[in-house]
Amino acid sequence: MELFYLIMFGILGVIFRYYQGLFLSFHFGNIFPIGTFCINLTGAFCIGIISVIATERAQISKELRIGIMVGFLGGYTTFSAYCLETVHLVEGGDYFRAVLYFVISPTLGFLLTLGGILFARRFFTASEQTNEGSYAKLTGEQTLLRIFIDDAKKQQGKPLYLFIAEEAKKQGLAGCSVLPGSSGFGKSGQLHSDFPSDYAIKLPIIIELVDGGKRLNQFLKTMEPFLAGSLVTEEKLQVHHYRAPAIQNKRI
Repeated sequence: MELFYLIMFGILGVIFRYYQGLFLSFHFGNIFPIGTFCINLTGAFCIGIISVIATERAQISKELRIGIMVGFLGGYTTFSAYCLETVHLVEGGDYFRAVLYFVISPTLGFLLTLGGILFARRFFTASEQTNEGSYAKLTGEQTLLRIFIDDAKKQQGKPLYLFIAEEAKKQGLAGCSVLPGSSGFGKSGQLHSDFPSDYAIKLPIIIELVDGGKRLNQFLKTMEPFLAGSLVTEEKLQVHHYRAPAIQNKRI
């Protein structure tokens, strides 16, 4: 499915870039590579917006995110054309435009990517919200996902359980709890405990996540590379109450 999204959005990106380049060149001429310039800058702005929506608001699926960010924007923007056009300006003796084009393209690209991120955070995140976020109506039958790991595992310089909890929040899951275990054993058959004689040995950690089954399965797919040697279980449950006090969102 991801390959399908990549191909379809990639085709759309290439077509859109081609005709937009023709349109801009026809109306503004070829004195300055305005087509590639505008294409790369609009692509930079769009990828800033999509990155926030996809990673912080979790409003689009993983397949659609890949299709847009890698397929469409990958086909739409063009670094190679930017380099080639800079070389052509130099070879033509137009050093001023060459330097101008070479410098302002990545500079404005950076600023527009940042602008896209700030724009998305401003308009896709309410100035005031509740801890419930978009899950105020999370009731009825939902899914409980449990991940059993040990506290010695690390990922990106932090405990694996903290990494998983942070990723769950980024992807907008409804709830996550990390529970320390005082003793337990798994596939190895070795019993670990927090008694002083065994304190240096790895202790069990249980991570519980609650949400809809489809969203949890998508989340689990992104976590699978980090769960070697772990136990993952799933069960259905009934949510009777899901409320939180209003909080002020301080994100800029």
